Amino acid sequence: MFDEMPERDTFSWTTVVAGYVRHGLAEEALNVFRRMQRDGMNVTEFTIASVLSACAAIPALKLGCEVHSHLVRTGVEYDVFVWSALVDMYAKCGILEYSCQVFDKMHEKDVVSWTMMIGRFVQSGHGEKALKLFSQMLRVCVKPNQFTFASVLNACATQTALVLGEQVHAQIIRSDLQGGTFVESALVDMYAKCGNVESAREVFDRMSKPDLVSWSAMIAGYAQNGFAKEALGLFEKMLTTGLKPDHIVFLGVLSACTHAGLVDEGRHYFESMIRDHGITHGADHYACMIDLFGRCGHLDEAELLLDKMPFEPDVFLWAAGLSACRTHGNIKLGERAAEHLFQLEPENPATYITLSNIYAAAGRWDDVTRVRKIMEDRGVRKKPGWSWIEVRDRVHAFMVGDRSHPQIEDVYAMLEGLGGKMKEEGYVPDTNFVLRDIDLENKESVLNHHSEKLAIAFGLIATPPGTSVRIIKNLRICGDCHTAIKFISKIVAREIVVRDSSRFHHFRNGICSCGDYW
Repeated sequence: MFDEMPERDTFSWTTVVAGYVRHGLAEEALNVFRRMQRDGMNVTEFTIASVLSACAAIPALKLGCEVHSHLVRTGVEYDVFVWSALVDMYAKCGILEYSCQVFDKMHEKDVVSWTMMIGRFVQSGHGEKALKLFSQMLRVCVKPNQFTFASVLNACATQTALVLGEQVHAQIIRSDLQGGTFVESALVDMYAKCGNVESAREVFDRMSKPDLVSWSAMIAGYAQNGFAKEALGLFEKMLTTGLKPDHIVFLGVLSACTHAGLVDEGRHYFESMIRDHGITHGADHYACMIDLFGRCGHLDEAELLLDKMPFEPDVFLWAAGLSACRTHGNIKLGERAAEHLFQLEPENPATYITLSNIYAAAGRWDDVTRVRKIMEDRGVRKKPGWSWIEVRDRVHAFMVGDRSHPQIEDVYAMLEGLGGKMKEEGYVPDTNFVLRDIDLENKESVLNHHSEKLAIAFGLIATPPGTSVRIIKNLRICGDCHTAIKFISKIVAREIVVRDSSRFHHFRNGICSCGDYW
């Protein structure tokens, strides 16, 4: 109809551009815009906003910059929607710095522009900046909407900022926005990713009609926190509602099986994806199965799955295989996985460290030296291990053998007192997790002062009796610390929650939610 029009004005051209954008046809929208320019048509604010949205979707940074230059040259004061579209375009084109500069120069910022900027920070992995921007938004008295709250809750989830997430939840209740599925799903996800599955389930159970996103968040939350039985039970309950699972839901289900060592259940759900639901296996699903087989010692089955996959294994798949070899001491497969990882991701220190640890566990110290020499020659540095805890809005961080904290003497005294009680309860330090060629006494000293133990000891000192102690570690928790924390949780009669690089561990009365599979 548009092509048959004898005369086309700015409104008709803009309507076609906007229509293509709304239907996800960004390339077609830009082609129409170029024809519009060739015909010498004037553009409106709506035209500009639509074109910038198309540039963001492709992304087409060069054309987006040209449109920005046009805005600057004309000197016309366009409305907030145009500037919000410009902020979004730069962010989606990966130039977050320019996006921030445009946002800062905006004379008027409504809730849409604030929400957009917060969301882009979250999506770019800058959760802390997103939270700071939200605080700034509140200070200038802009009222958040459900999309703002959802983005902020996502930021809390990425930062494991439980206390702040609870405060945001309180704001949502006061704003009377709690009943929306969009916000409720974000609340479920935030609580689960912050290790508070009880609150996540409370929010979930209050939802009148959970959608697929909500079910997926709750299932994945149970899986990440080590509650496999609950995750699988919830999945089966979801099936009875008539909702059809997607690949993301199955990722949570397989992750639950992986973290609990449920090999038979994992096989069943993996096979049912295609057989019962017509869902093709992706790389993440294969990674879960390889991880599951590897954790449980089925290394031949893990290697067979690697070899028969319909696509080339990626970094995550080989990393899962290498981790399994570390657990079960399979040097041959470990070397194979490491060689692939060296080619795919030569700058990642984790591969060198894990292979070195495999050799160290086998007493092959010459190979340990060789791997460390390769690492040094390539300029790859080991990522230092940190553990931290937030107490009264202040973060306290510790490294292994740390002496920098102002209360470090109290921390070491607490650890010494706990050490005696732990040994009375039957704890024996597992020096196999000190992968250095040093004597036994020094190995035990190193174990006693691991960063997670220091953070927990400080937490026991700095928080009221009976409350949960929650720490975060940037690396995977070591086996000796895992055993030690089980003893500590029983001795002090407190819940200790540890989030490491892959999952949560909930220690209560000498038992961990992971069932010693992690």
